[in-house]
Amino acid sequence: MPEFGKLNFAVSFNPQTAFPLDARYYFSSLEAAKLAASSSVEVGSSDGTYFYGETICVVSGGSADLYIIQPNKSLKAVGSAVLGDGKSIEVIDGKVSIRGFSEATAGQQPRINSSGNGIEWYTPDTSTVSGLSETVAGHTTDISNLQKNKADKATTLAGYGITDAMTTGAVNSAIQSAIAKTGHASFQKVSSIPSADTAEENILYLVMNGDTGFYDIYAKVDAEVIRLDDTSVNLENYPTNSDMQKSIEAAVAGKVDTVPGKGLSSNDYTDEDAEKLASISPNAEKNYIRSVNESEFSVSVDGLLAVASVSIDKISGLNDALRKKVDSVPGKTLSTNDFTDDDKNKLDSLDPSAIQTMQSDINAVKLSVVWGEI
Repeated sequence: MPEFGKLNFAVSFNPQTAFPLDARYYFSSLEAAKLAASSSVEVGSSDGTYFYGETICVVSGGSADLYIIQPNKSLKAVGSAVLGDGKSIEVIDGKVSIRGFSEATAGQQPRINSSGNGIEWYTPDTSTVSGLSETVAGHTTDISNLQKNKADKATTLAGYGITDAMTTGAVNSAIQSAIAKTGHASFQKVSSIPSADTAEENILYLVMNGDTGFYDIYAKVDAEVIRLDDTSVNLENYPTNSDMQKSIEAAVAGKVDTVPGKGLSSNDYTDEDAEKLASISPNAEKNYIRSVNESEFSVSVDGLLAVASVSIDKISGLNDALRKKVDSVPGKTLSTNDFTDDDKNKLDSLDPSAIQTMQSDINAVKLSVVWGEI
C-alpha cells in the first residue's frame, strides 16, 4: 500500500455549482472512459493521471453508470455483475435461471444429482410409492395454480366479471342498425301498410295479402309509401323439362361429331375435288398469271396462255442471229464454193456462141476417140 500525504486538519467542501471537483471523474461516453482507463497506472505513480481502483462515472443516453478501473486497465461496471453457483443457478446472457431448466420437459422435477455437486431434472416413477407421491404432489400444485384467479361458475357475463359485453339481442340490434346506416335494405313483416310518417327508409315492409295469399312488398320512396311487388312467383313463361329436352335434341340434330384434328370447311369439299387434287404431281410448280399484254398474249377461258404477236426487237438475241443469215431468193440456194466477183466478171466476158462451138468441137473429139478405140 503506497503512502500518501495527509492533512493534519479537516477540510470542508461546499460547492456552489454542479461542477465536479475532480474532472477525471466524469465522462460523456463509454468509449472516452475506456480510452482514459487504457492509460491508467498504479496508485502513487507520476506517469499518469488515472489509477487502478479509481471510480469514474459515464453519463450517456439518459443513463448514469459507475465503473472501476481494473489493474488490467479495463473497466468493470459497479453493481451489474450477476453471479451463479454453477450448481443450481447459472447466468446466461446476463439472466439468472435454474440450471438445466431450458432442457427440461413437462412433468419433470429438479433434484440433487448423485455426486451432490448440482441438480438434475427427472421424471417421477409412478410405479413406486415415492414416485406416485411426487407425481400427485406435482399435479396438486398444477391444479392449485389453475384454480387461482379463476371466476366462479355463473349464468351471466357479469357473474364472470365481464361488464362491457353485449347480449345477443344487443348484438343483433347493433348489426341491424349498422346495416341500415350503410344503405342496404332489410325486410320487416308488418300487419298493415305503414304510413309515410312512420315508415323508415331502407326497410322493405312485408304485408300479407288475403286475396292472393302472398306478401306484398312496400317501401318508402321519397315521401310516399308505394307497393313494389309481391313474393309470388309466376312460372307461366318458364320452359318445362320436356321443353328443354326437345330444344336440346333439336340443337344437337344440327351438329356434327367432333373429330380430333379436323374442323368444318367453309366450302363443300367433294369427292371430285379430292380426285383432282390427288392427280396433281407432288412436284408441280405453282404458276400465277396476274395480267398479260393483250397486244402480244392472250388467255383462254380455260386459262391457257398463247402468244398473239411479239415484235422482233423484244426477242433477245434474234437481231444478232439474223445478221449472220442471207435473205432467201426463190430458185436460188447457197453454193458449195465461194463464187467471187472475179469469177462473175470472167464469166460475163465469155461469148455464148463461142462457148457453143467449143462445146461441139469437144463433143466431136470425144466421138472420134471413141470410134477409133472401137
